[in-house]
Amino acid sequence: MLKRICTIIMVVVIAIGITACTNPFSFERPQLNTIKKICELETLTVKCNDVIKAEKKAGEGWPHILETDREYWVEYTGIVEMGVDAEETDIKVKNNKVYIDLPEAKVLGVHVDSDSINEDSIYASNDRFINPNKISAEDQTEIMQKAEEQLEAAFEKNEEIKEETTEATKIAIENYIDKLGESFDVNYEIIWE
Repeated sequence: MLKRICTIIMVVVIAIGITACTNPFSFERPQLNTIKKICELETLTVKCNDVIKAEKKAGEGWPHILETDREYWVEYTGIVEMGVDAEETDIKVKNNKVYIDLPEAKVLGVHVDSDSINEDSIYASNDRFINPNKISAEDQTEIMQKAEEQLEAAFEKNEEIKEETTEATKIAIENYIDKLGESFDVNYEIIWE
């Protein structure tokens, strides 16, 4: 009886195994709409050295008597990342044709390299010995935020860099699709919309 039960269980397990398994060597056709997730769509990173100027006004009231307005300049390295927003990219696949609607390149991120700022990169006009108008860390943080805003605005207006970024993104996508097509013996035709 035990032998019979073991035999039945083995037959059921083998039957389930045979019907549940698929051929591990059969490949489905690749889904190209995953390009958005895979590429995070080519970013052009630009480092630039710049100088920003600010003015520290003298304070008001009795504690600020004899303070003078001061000008100061900060030399810094800004890092700007240009790219295409993956969420705004539309990709459709029909047979072997891939239709891609790529949005305009834009600034994806801007920051000031904090390692580029030290005591040698800050220049300030002379201050009075009595009741000085010191440039505080808060003042420096504020000017760095302005520097980031200035960089972002300058790069958003720069059509040449936007076009370069778009072309780099297209090349990255085309290379990815070509290599994916070679892997699956599919010849894709890319149509930019």
